[in-house]
Amino acid sequence: MFFYISLTLIFIPLEKLRGRAVAGVLQHGAIKYAPENWRGGIEYTRLIGAAMRHLHALNDCEDYDPESGHLHAAHAMCCLMFLIWMMKVRPDLDDRWRGDVVPVPVNAPANAPNIMNEPIDAEMQRMVDMLSAKRPVDTPEGN
Repeated sequence: MFFYISLTLIFIPLEKLRGRAVAGVLQHGAIKYAPENWRGGIEYTRLIGAAMRHLHALNDCEDYDPESGHLHAAHAMCCLMFLIWMMKVRPDLDDRWRGDVVPVPVNAPANAPNIMNEPIDAEMQRMVDMLSAKRPVDTPEGN
């Protein structure tokens, strides 16, 4: 019982802090886009990418997002909360890479070019070959 009580006392202040930070980001999003527009659906990779951008900025010692003025950590939390919701409610928006299966953009126009089918140039092929061989990428001479 003591363990449960001590955990509760720890989580109550954390919950209040998290709630305020996330609420600020949600309010910013409601003004910038529309209230609860995320419920319309967001592709998984878009949410993952946004969360990672905020985490990378945080890792680079940038605590606050320059556009919103809110904590990058709170932005990342919102992205991950939205992702969890999409995973439960919108599995059709899962556009993550799955090996040889080319992900299809969910909201792409019918006439949008499919860059996955375009041939790659020599430089890109060199990078792919080196990454496939799991060796460091050599830079061309002069660079």
